Amino acid sequence: MAKRTTGLNLSAPKSYASLVYGVLTVVVIFLILFFGIRAIQQRQASITPSAEETTVGTEYEVKEGDSLWTIAEKEYNDGYKWTEIAKANKLKNPDLIEKGMKLTLPEITRAEVEEDSKIEGEKITGDSYRVVEGDNLWDISVRAYGDGFKWPGLAKENKISNPDLIYPDDTIKLPR
Repeated sequence: MAKRTTGLNLSAPKSYASLVYGVLTVVVIFLILFFGIRAIQQRQASITPSAEETTVGTEYEVKEGDSLWTIAEKEYNDGYKWTEIAKANKLKNPDLIEKGMKLTLPEITRAEVEEDSKIEGEKITGDSYRVVEGDNLWDISVRAYGDGFKWPGLAKENKISNPDLIYPDDTIKLPR
Protein backbone atom coordinates (compact mmCIF):
# COMPACT_ATOMS: atom_id res chain seq x y z
CA MET A 1 0.00 0.00 0.00
CA ALA A 2 1.24 3.51 -0.88
CA LYS A 3 2.14 5.92 1.85
CA ARG A 4 -0.23 8.86 2.10
CA THR A 5 0.85 12.23 3.36
CA THR A 6 -1.36 14.96 4.63
CA GLY A 7 -0.42 18.58 4.97
CA LEU A 8 2.24 20.59 3.26
CA ASN A 9 5.68 19.15 2.91
CA LEU A 10 8.07 21.88 1.86
CA SER A 11 11.50 20.85 0.90
CA ALA A 12 14.41 23.18 1.47
CA PRO A 13 14.69 24.46 -2.16
CA LYS A 14 10.99 25.45 -2.27
CA SER A 15 11.13 27.39 0.99
CA TYR A 16 14.27 29.25 -0.12
CA ALA A 17 12.57 30.16 -3.40
CA SER A 18 9.59 31.56 -1.48
CA LEU A 19 11.91 33.56 0.74
CA VAL A 20 13.76 35.00 -2.28
CA TYR A 21 10.47 35.91 -4.00
CA GLY A 22 9.26 37.60 -0.83
CA VAL A 23 12.44 39.64 -0.47
CA LEU A 24 12.33 40.64 -4.15
CA THR A 25 8.71 41.73 -3.78
CA VAL A 26 9.56 43.93 -0.79
CA VAL A 27 12.54 45.48 -2.64
CA VAL A 28 10.45 46.22 -5.75
CA ILE A 29 7.66 47.83 -3.67
CA PHE A 30 10.26 49.91 -1.81
CA LEU A 31 11.83 51.12 -5.08
CA ILE A 32 8.44 52.03 -6.55
CA LEU A 33 7.53 54.05 -3.45
CA PHE A 34 10.96 55.69 -3.23
CA PHE A 35 11.06 56.82 -6.87
CA GLY A 36 7.37 57.75 -6.86
CA ILE A 37 7.77 60.05 -3.84
CA ARG A 38 10.90 61.54 -5.39
CA ALA A 39 9.07 62.27 -8.64
CA ILE A 40 6.22 63.97 -6.76
CA GLN A 41 8.70 66.14 -4.82
CA GLN A 42 10.47 67.17 -8.03
CA ARG A 43 7.14 68.04 -9.68
CA GLN A 44 6.15 70.19 -6.70
CA ALA A 45 9.52 71.91 -6.74
CA SER A 46 9.09 72.73 -10.43
CA ILE A 47 5.70 74.37 -9.75
CA THR A 48 7.18 77.12 -7.60
CA PRO A 49 9.31 79.34 -9.83
CA SER A 50 12.60 80.72 -8.58
CA ALA A 51 13.12 84.47 -8.39
CA GLU A 52 15.16 84.64 -11.59
CA GLU A 53 12.50 82.78 -13.59
CA THR A 54 9.65 85.20 -12.86
CA THR A 55 8.80 88.31 -14.80
CA VAL A 56 8.22 91.70 -13.30
CA GLY A 57 4.56 92.32 -12.49
CA THR A 58 1.97 92.21 -9.78
CA GLU A 59 2.21 89.39 -7.27
CA TYR A 60 -0.89 87.38 -6.40
CA GLU A 61 -1.27 84.96 -3.50
CA VAL A 62 -3.39 81.94 -4.40
CA LYS A 63 -6.49 81.57 -2.24
CA GLU A 64 -8.57 78.48 -1.43
CA GLY A 65 -10.56 77.41 -4.49
CA ASP A 66 -8.56 79.53 -6.95
CA SER A 67 -7.65 78.29 -10.40
CA LEU A 68 -5.67 80.13 -13.04
CA TRP A 69 -8.97 80.75 -14.86
CA THR A 70 -10.64 82.39 -11.83
CA ILE A 71 -7.51 84.44 -11.10
CA ALA A 72 -7.44 85.67 -14.72
CA GLU A 73 -11.14 86.56 -14.53
CA LYS A 74 -10.58 88.55 -11.30
CA GLU A 75 -7.44 90.33 -12.43
CA TYR A 76 -7.98 90.78 -16.19
CA ASN A 77 -11.76 90.31 -16.60
CA ASP A 78 -10.87 87.55 -19.05
CA GLY A 79 -10.49 83.93 -17.98
CA TYR A 80 -8.63 83.09 -21.18
CA LYS A 81 -5.64 85.09 -19.90
CA TRP A 82 -4.84 82.13 -17.60
CA THR A 83 -2.30 81.03 -20.19
CA GLU A 84 -0.38 84.29 -19.73
CA ILE A 85 -0.21 83.68 -15.97
CA ALA A 86 1.01 80.12 -16.55
CA LYS A 87 3.71 81.33 -18.98
CA ALA A 88 4.87 84.14 -16.69
CA ASN A 89 5.30 81.69 -13.82
CA LYS A 90 6.73 78.87 -15.98
CA LEU A 91 4.18 76.42 -14.59
CA LYS A 92 4.70 72.94 -16.01
CA ASN A 93 1.24 71.84 -14.84
CA PRO A 94 -1.18 74.80 -14.54
CA ASP A 95 -3.69 72.60 -12.69
CA LEU A 96 -1.33 72.27 -9.75
CA ILE A 97 -1.57 75.53 -7.88
CA GLU A 98 -2.01 75.56 -4.13
CA LYS A 99 -3.31 77.98 -1.53
CA GLY A 100 -0.52 80.33 -0.45
CA MET A 101 1.51 80.11 -3.66
CA LYS A 102 2.78 83.44 -4.94
CA LEU A 103 2.15 84.01 -8.64
CA THR A 104 3.46 86.82 -10.78
CA LEU A 105 0.70 88.44 -12.80
CA PRO A 106 2.12 89.75 -16.06
CA GLU A 107 1.15 93.15 -17.35
CA ILE A 108 -1.05 92.84 -20.39
CA THR A 109 -0.66 95.78 -22.72
CA ARG A 110 -3.44 97.60 -24.52
CA ALA A 111 -2.08 96.24 -27.83
CA GLU A 112 -2.59 92.65 -26.63
CA VAL A 113 -6.18 93.39 -25.66
CA GLU A 114 -6.81 95.07 -29.02
CA GLU A 115 -5.25 92.11 -30.84
CA ASP A 116 -7.67 89.78 -29.02
CA SER A 117 -10.63 91.91 -30.04
CA LYS A 118 -9.51 91.82 -33.71
CA ILE A 119 -9.70 88.03 -33.55
CA GLU A 120 -13.29 88.21 -32.33
CA GLY A 121 -14.34 90.48 -35.24
CA GLU A 122 -16.54 93.54 -35.46
CA LYS A 123 -19.34 94.01 -32.96
CA ILE A 124 -22.81 93.12 -34.25
CA THR A 125 -25.42 95.71 -33.26
CA GLY A 126 -28.47 94.94 -35.41
CA ASP A 127 -31.44 92.62 -34.87
CA SER A 128 -30.22 90.22 -37.57
CA TYR A 129 -26.93 89.08 -39.02
CA ARG A 130 -25.98 87.61 -42.38
CA VAL A 131 -23.59 84.65 -41.95
CA VAL A 132 -20.24 84.80 -43.76
CA GLU A 133 -17.72 82.05 -44.47
CA GLY A 134 -16.04 80.85 -41.24
CA ASP A 135 -18.77 82.04 -38.86
CA ASN A 136 -20.15 79.90 -36.06
CA LEU A 137 -22.84 80.55 -33.45
CA TRP A 138 -20.28 81.00 -30.65
CA ASP A 139 -18.43 83.79 -32.50
CA ILE A 140 -21.69 85.43 -33.57
CA SER A 141 -22.99 85.47 -29.98
CA VAL A 142 -19.66 86.88 -28.72
CA ARG A 143 -19.84 89.67 -31.28
CA ALA A 144 -23.57 90.33 -30.74
CA TYR A 145 -23.82 89.94 -26.95
CA GLY A 146 -20.27 89.81 -25.64
CA ASP A 147 -20.96 86.28 -24.35
CA GLY A 148 -20.29 83.13 -26.36
CA PHE A 149 -22.43 81.07 -23.99
CA LYS A 150 -25.56 82.68 -25.43
CA TRP A 151 -25.25 80.65 -28.65
CA PRO A 152 -27.94 78.11 -27.57
CA GLY A 153 -30.45 80.97 -27.47
CA LEU A 154 -29.51 81.90 -31.04
CA ALA A 155 -29.95 78.29 -32.15
CA LYS A 156 -33.36 78.07 -30.44
CA GLU A 157 -34.60 81.44 -31.75
CA ASN A 158 -33.58 80.52 -35.29
CA LYS A 159 -34.82 76.90 -35.05
CA ILE A 160 -31.34 75.55 -35.84
CA SER A 161 -31.36 71.87 -34.91
CA ASN A 162 -27.63 71.34 -35.63
CA PRO A 163 -25.60 74.40 -34.56
CA ASP A 164 -22.61 73.17 -36.56
CA LEU A 165 -24.58 73.64 -39.76
CA ILE A 166 -24.90 77.32 -40.55
CA TYR A 167 -24.07 78.49 -44.03
CA PRO A 168 -22.89 81.72 -45.69
CA ASP A 169 -25.78 84.03 -46.56
CA ASP A 170 -28.06 82.51 -43.86
CA THR A 171 -29.75 85.26 -41.88
CA ILE A 172 -29.64 84.85 -38.10
CA LYS A 173 -32.21 86.70 -35.97
CA LEU A 174 -30.62 88.29 -32.91
CA PRO A 175 -33.09 88.75 -30.06
CA ARG A 176 -32.26 91.85 -28.04
